[in-house]
Amino acid sequence: MDERALRRLARDADEQHREAMQTLHNDLAQAHFGSSDEVSRRERRKFLARAAAGGAVMFGATAVPLSTLLAFNPPAAAQTTHSESPSQEDIALAQFAQSLELAAVAAYRAIDESRILSAAVGETARLFRRHHQEHADALGKILTTAGAEPATQPNAALVTLVRTNLQNARDENEVLKVAYELEEGAASTYLLAIGRFESATIAEAGATILPVESQHAVVWGQVLDLPEGDYTPAFVDARVAFDPATYPVS
Repeated sequence: MDERALRRLARDADEQHREAMQTLHNDLAQAHFGSSDEVSRRERRKFLARAAAGGAVMFGATAVPLSTLLAFNPPAAAQTTHSESPSQEDIALAQFAQSLELAAVAAYRAIDESRILSAAVGETARLFRRHHQEHADALGKILTTAGAEPATQPNAALVTLVRTNLQNARDENEVLKVAYELEEGAASTYLLAIGRFESATIAEAGATILPVESQHAVVWGQVLDLPEGDYTPAFVDARVAFDPATYPVS
């Protein structure tokens, strides 16, 4: 892929990220964790409307409704009672997600420090690192608002895995394969998580972040010239999600 095409893809991903973060910040400004059933019902309706109807993930030039991605587990999405009093399970899963975001920041820093990236690829890697940092910050704000402790350290097991894979990478393509697999795992983890969250506010945050990290995987998939089927909706698969049992929060 030539540098002009990559920079165009990166700009598109950044625009999607900025729009998503604006929406998320607006929602967080209005979020109030409590026990009000009416608040819970209202937030649940808003989340489901966005996730099932309004949300879309960009795969190349194709917009795929988020409801298509949620279809892997419709019973959980349909039957879970969302509330604005996050359970301990919600909090633990949000902390886990934040630790993954911090690990992605560390991973992209290591990728950048490999010094074997071309100019446009390096710029894109640094851009995606900023996206992950902002996602981590947003999750930290949600946890703090809920009266919980945010994750403060990158997920150690994931950082170790990425560093090991980078040590074995011999060229730019092998480095980017590490980045692609990181984004693939992150997007799949959010897909799994949003079907499990009970809090509508936390679930909505996951549904807002998911399309951005899916788009990261799409960008790297195109740079690597992977078969299109590798970075179309089929890649977002709970089977490749990061398991908290394997990657415990530090």
